[in-house]
Amino acid sequence: MFTCKSLLLDHRNKIVDLNLIKPSWFTEVTDTAGLKKISEYIDRNYMDGVILLNYNDEKIFTYRDWDSIEQLWILITVAIQEVLDEGEGWLYLPDQPAKITFKERGNEFIEMYTEWNDRTYTLPKKELLTTLLEGSIQFFEAIDEPLELHGYFNDELNFSKELLLRVKNKFKN
Repeated sequence: MFTCKSLLLDHRNKIVDLNLIKPSWFTEVTDTAGLKKISEYIDRNYMDGVILLNYNDEKIFTYRDWDSIEQLWILITVAIQEVLDEGEGWLYLPDQPAKITFKERGNEFIEMYTEWNDRTYTLPKKELLTTLLEGSIQFFEAIDEPLELHGYFNDELNFSKELLLRVKNKFKN
C-alpha cells in the first residue's frame, strides 16, 4: 500500500544540513489553516517542499529529498506520460543532479530507480501511477485557495487528471 503526502517548507526555517531536518518545518498541503499561516513566507514561483512517498514500510521519498515541489510534481506527471506512451520515463529533481527513472516490467510492475540513494524499487504499476497522479491532483487543488493562486496551476491540475483517467482506463478489468 502506498502513502503519498505533499508538504511545503515554512521559509522561516533554513535547511543547512540534511541530517537535521525537522518535520515541524513543513506544513501538509491539506492543512488549509496551516498553509494560510505560512502563506506570506511561500514564494509562489518557487515553492520549496517535499513529497513523502512510502510503499508499505519502505520510504521512497523522504524529507531529505525536498526541492521545488510544484516543479517536481510537474516533472513527475510528464515522466508518467512518457511511461504511458513509451513504457519508460525519467526526470531530474528540479534543483539537484539526481535522476528518477520509471521502466515498465511486464503488465503489472514498474521498476523505479532513485539515483541519489542508488535504489531500485519494483512496484505495482497501477497503484504507483495512481498514487502519484492523485498526489499531484491533491497538491495543486490544495494549494490554490490558501495561497491565493486563483487557478494559476489549472493546466497542470487538468493534465494530471487526464493522465489519471488514462491510467484508470488502461487498467480496467
